[in-house]
Amino acid sequence: MACASSVMASQTILETFLRDRLFDLVPSAIAVIDRTFSVVHANQTFQDLFGEWRGRHCFEVYKGLKRRCARCRAARTFIDGKLRTHAEVGLDCQGRVAHYVVHVAAVTQEDGSIPFLVEMSTDITRQSQLGEALSRANVLNRALVEASGDAILALDTKGRVTLCNPAAETLFGWTSAELAGRPPPAGLLPPDYAESLRRGNPMRVVPDMQVPRKGGGSVQVGFCGVPLSEGDRLIGSAAFFHDLTEVKQLEHEKLTAERLAAVGQTVAGLAHGVKNIMTGLEGGLYLMRSGLDRANDQRVREGFDMLGRNIGRVSSFVRTLLDFSRGRTPAVRLVNPVAMGEDAVALFRDAASRAGVSVRVEAENAVPPAAFDPEEMHTSLSNLVTNAIDACRSSEQADRQVVVSVREEPDPYPFRVPPAVPPTMVVFEVRDNGVGMEYEVQQKVFSNFFTTKGETGTGLGLLLTRKIVQEHGGTVAIESKPGSGTAIRLVFPRRRLPRVRDEGQAS
Repeated sequence: MACASSVMASQTILETFLRDRLFDLVPSAIAVIDRTFSVVHANQTFQDLFGEWRGRHCFEVYKGLKRRCARCRAARTFIDGKLRTHAEVGLDCQGRVAHYVVHVAAVTQEDGSIPFLVEMSTDITRQSQLGEALSRANVLNRALVEASGDAILALDTKGRVTLCNPAAETLFGWTSAELAGRPPPAGLLPPDYAESLRRGNPMRVVPDMQVPRKGGGSVQVGFCGVPLSEGDRLIGSAAFFHDLTEVKQLEHEKLTAERLAAVGQTVAGLAHGVKNIMTGLEGGLYLMRSGLDRANDQRVREGFDMLGRNIGRVSSFVRTLLDFSRGRTPAVRLVNPVAMGEDAVALFRDAASRAGVSVRVEAENAVPPAAFDPEEMHTSLSNLVTNAIDACRSSEQADRQVVVSVREEPDPYPFRVPPAVPPTMVVFEVRDNGVGMEYEVQQKVFSNFFTTKGETGTGLGLLLTRKIVQEHGGTVAIESKPGSGTAIRLVFPRRRLPRVRDEGQAS
C-alpha cells in the first residue's frame, strides 16, 4: 500500500508540473479555447505576445476582430478533430502586425466529443520581416541587373553561367538560354580569372580586353570580376563587362580634334611668325640696296648676312611646322630606353663641352625594352637637351651640367594594367642647373610660338615634344626655379604605350 501511495504521489506531482510549470516553459504561445471560441487558458508566452486573454474570444485576442474569422480553421477542427497547421497574420499586444504559425489540436473525450482545442502559435514576425526585406532586395537587385547598361554574368563555383542580363545578350550575341548552365564561351573571361578566385583575390580588373561575339568578331570591353560569398563560403562570382567601343571612338575623335585644333592654332599664329621673318628679309634687302646705291660694301655684306640668317630661319621654321602638323601613327618597335637617352646625349656632348656644359646619362638600373618610335623620341629628347644646354650657357654657375635620367617607376594605377603588361612606367627626365624659369614662363612653354631664345627660336620645339609624347600615351611635367634650373619629365605608362604589330607598326 505504501509503495502504491508513493507512485500515485509521484504521478500527481508530475501531472501538476506538466500542468502548472511545463505549460509556461514551452517557448511557443499556447492557448486553450472552448466551443464558444473563448480562451479558457493560456501560458505566459501567449500573454506576452497577444496581451490579456481572460474573458475574451480567440478572434478578439489574435486579430482584434468583433466576430469569428470568415475562414475559421478552429471551427473545422471542432467538427472533424484533425490536426491543422497554418500561417496567420494578427496583432500583438502593442497593436503591431504579427506573423505566426498555428498548430491546432483537438482535446477529445472518451465519447468522441471535442470540448476544447489547443492552439500552439510560433511567432515568426521577425523571420517574415526579414523574408519580405530579402524579397524586396531581390526584386531591386534583379531590376538593377536587368536595367544595367553593362553586361553582367553570374557564375556558380564550377564556372557555369547562372544569370545573363539583357545587356550581356546584346553585347555578346548569345541569349540567356544559350549561356545558362554552361561555362562562358572561350575568351569571354580573362585566362587567369578562375585562378584569381581560387587565390581569394577580392577583385579581378582588366581595363581593356577583347572578347568574342557570337557569329565571329570581337568587342573591346573593360572587365571587372568579383567573388560572391556567404560568410567564408564561396558560392560563385559576378562578371561585369563595360563596352568600350564608344569610349575608344571618343578617345580617337578627341585626339584627332586636339591635333587639328593645335594645327589650326599653329596656322593662325603662322602670320605672326612669317611677319617677323619678312621684316628681317625686308631689312636685309634694304641694307643691300642702300649699300649698292652708295657703293658701301660693308652695308651690302650686313644686308646679305641678314638675308642669309632669315632665309635659314624660314627653312627651320617650315621644317618644324611640318613636323608638328603632320598627323601620323608612331612607327613603334621595341627599343632600349637607355640607349635612346644615350644617343640624344652623344649628339650634343662635344658641342656642350666646348661651351663649358657637361652632359651625361643617368640610368641606375637596366630598363626593359619598350614600344617607342625611336625617330620621334630622338626628336623629343634632342629638343629637351638643346634647351637645357642653352639654359646652362646663360647661367653663371661654375659647374653647369645637363643630366638625362632614364628609369622605370611603379604605375600608380596597377589595377588598370592589362594582363601580361608590366605595372610600370618608363620615365625620361632632362634636368639642368641653368637659369631656370619663372612660374609665368613655365605656363607658356607649351604655347604656340612661345620662345625664350629671341630670333633664334621658332617656339615650336616643346610643342612638338608634347605632341610626340601624347602620341605615345605619355604626359609631360615641368619643374623649374629661377637661378636653380629646370627638370622636364616625360612619363610613359607601359599600359598606354602603342602595341607593336608583327610588321613593326603601332596598333
